[in-house]
Amino acid sequence: MKNIIKSISIFFMALFISIVVYPFLHELGHSIMAILLGVRIVEINLLPTPNILCENVGNEITKELLIGSSGIILPIIISLSIRTKKFWGWYSNLILKCICLLSVSISALAIIFQKSKLFLQDDMRIVLGLGDEGKIFCLIIILCMAVILSFNIYKEIHKRTT
Repeated sequence: MKNIIKSISIFFMALFISIVVYPFLHELGHSIMAILLGVRIVEINLLPTPNILCENVGNEITKELLIGSSGIILPIIISLSIRTKKFWGWYSNLILKCICLLSVSISALAIIFQKSKLFLQDDMRIVLGLGDEGKIFCLIIILCMAVILSFNIYKEIHKRTT
């Protein structure tokens, strides 16, 4: 019975991190970068669909790329900087890292297959609008993040199980 309760608790913790924590950190990353760049935030939504609406930045691709990429980068930075040995903190951070890896992987696939219609409202629409050099540069950065996250996840699991 104790294992069943622990399994249910683990499932709901993962669900909470997936539905609440990661989207909050993702939108917080966009918001912080928009504020740092002096872009006015019009609206922030966490439910039902997380999104942030900023004023039009015109043709400033650099600002759009920085604001768009910060949604993925902030959760990664936070997940890589958390160090804890207690099970619930370790497990929560592991789930956050896995969600970050999934997000980075989806971004890489979007660039590789260039399916812009699937990402009309997503951060990747800006990257997909870049030239070939810009796409390749973004893909290299995204793949580097995926490798860092993968090794970190492997190291955390290996350290915990040995």
